[in-house]
Amino acid sequence: MKEELTLSVAIDQLRSGNQDAFTHIYHLFFTKFRNYFHFYTARHDIAEELTHDIFLKLWVFHEKLPPGVDIESYLFIMARNCLYNHLKRKRKEYTVHQTVMAREPIVTDPAVQQAYQQTLEEYHACLNELDEEHRTIFLLSREEGLTNQQIAEQLGISYKMVRRKMETILKMMRSQLQPLSFIILTLLILA
Repeated sequence: MKEELTLSVAIDQLRSGNQDAFTHIYHLFFTKFRNYFHFYTARHDIAEELTHDIFLKLWVFHEKLPPGVDIESYLFIMARNCLYNHLKRKRKEYTVHQTVMAREPIVTDPAVQQAYQQTLEEYHACLNELDEEHRTIFLLSREEGLTNQQIAEQLGISYKMVRRKMETILKMMRSQLQPLSFIILTLLILA
């Protein structure tokens, strides 16, 4: 756009799919939202990426902009939601990383390392002996941390069925794993 646009005209033109109007709004607000993201992430690259994400969403959904929208508030809501989703993903990644680190013993004694490896092999052998439904229930419970109720809802079965199947799985694992291995495994799963 060669001539200076007022913001309300740019928003109306953006709603019609005008790329110049989008570019005008982009240049007008980019720095403000990049700084917003940088404040919360403390990383310039992530701030840039998240800022680009909100403007990409603005362009993709430009036809759905309500008439007379306060574009700054609209972008702020998009930025807040984008930041929330980013932080939620990061928290999950951090939790998974912490869980893995907690499960990996930092031991220099070869005998302990060998016992740990043997326990893991026995654990995986037990998992492989389970049928698909039992294995799914066990992994959702122990690996993903879902409650029996959440598993029941996800799989479309009753809570009592999930509870009974978990009892069966744990009895089978107790009987097949060596007693010491089961104790070690229980500690690893609960860590």
